[in-house]
Amino acid sequence: MDFKKLNKRKLIGRNISIVYRATKSMFEHTNRSLNFNVSMAELPILSFLIEREDKIVSQESITKALGIDKATTTRGIKKLCNSGYIVREKDKRDKRAYNISITKEGKALKMEIMKMMCKWTDIIYKDITKDEMDKLKEITDKMTNNIRLYKEKMRYED
Repeated sequence: MDFKKLNKRKLIGRNISIVYRATKSMFEHTNRSLNFNVSMAELPILSFLIEREDKIVSQESITKALGIDKATTTRGIKKLCNSGYIVREKDKRDKRAYNISITKEGKALKMEIMKMMCKWTDIIYKDITKDEMDKLKEITDKMTNNIRLYKEKMRYED
């Protein structure tokens, strides 16, 4: 076991954790000040729907696109429905499936969420070059893919 390599990996993991926690904290502060009533866990679902604004998407497509499990998607959708930001309806062709669409209230959050995200990304990506960003994207894509492959493997071994 190469302990130097392990230590460096731990430091990278710690840095990723710091970025995540700071992002979560900033979002929660903004959320309280603007009364969004959207948690950090629900934000990716809402953002996904905002990007598709007037399209109806399946709950399954949200789960796959965001790489989250069905239970997490269901909880997030339920909370967003209760807040009035989205609507969840049974698919007319497949009674087991649900279609999700964003409401007028959900669309109204678009500009505030976009402003918040732009401001935060300007802060955390300050002094990072385009080449560094491209490399970081490449590395995090690999990490995400490794996680996806691991999860798939574990599902088959259960």
